[in-house]
Amino acid sequence: MITGIRHIGYNCSSIPALEKFYRDVLGFELIWNKTEDSDFMRQLWSADGFITTRKYKSQNGIVLEFGHKPPHLWHLNLAHIGVSCDNIEEEYKRLVELGYHFISRPIESPDGNALAICFAPDGMAIELVEVKKEWMETGKTTRA
Repeated sequence: MITGIRHIGYNCSSIPALEKFYRDVLGFELIWNKTEDSDFMRQLWSADGFITTRKYKSQNGIVLEFGHKPPHLWHLNLAHIGVSCDNIEEEYKRLVELGYHFISRPIESPDGNALAICFAPDGMAIELVEVKKEWMETGKTTRA
């Protein structure tokens, strides 16, 4: 079952400009700053090349993810919506049975979460995330 929105992903032309606005002007907290070039990211997004992301948490806990994504997602603005689920395998099977397209089967991230990317009818990438049980118990939503 989908349990909620996990984060909102946004492709941008200038991470530093957005960082200044969201961190310095609006007071969001930087919780993730990473450039990844791994087999996991290639499998998840079905593309080669590095992915740079920065995640900022708002005062009410909503996470915005800014960065540069693979070439087939280079458009600027909203890139994907990340949703939490309690059983990614069941959600994957349910959505496939309903006819939705996935880039790959659910895969484990380096930090132990399970992720899969499907597409909504309008082409928006939807990132399904099943968070590690111990992270859920502590209230942690990402590694800092």
